[in-house]
Amino acid sequence: MYRIYHDGVAAIVVDETNHCFCYTSLSKAQQVAKGIEAAISCRPALNQREEFLLELGYKKESFIS
Repeated sequence: MYRIYHDGVAAIVVDETNHCFCYTSLSKAQQVAKGIEAAISCRPALNQREEFLLELGYKKESFIS
């Protein structure tokens, strides 16, 4: 399952199966969400979400081009 957190401009796409995440634009994240099962949430402070994911052991990767 994927989760997408966005602030209206940027987005973090989280791959919960592989425990990794990456930053992308909101428009690219919306395209990804159309093709896969994903939950989308608005989070105004993406940097805090990134810190939380790192604390949980998620790795920051570039899996969306």
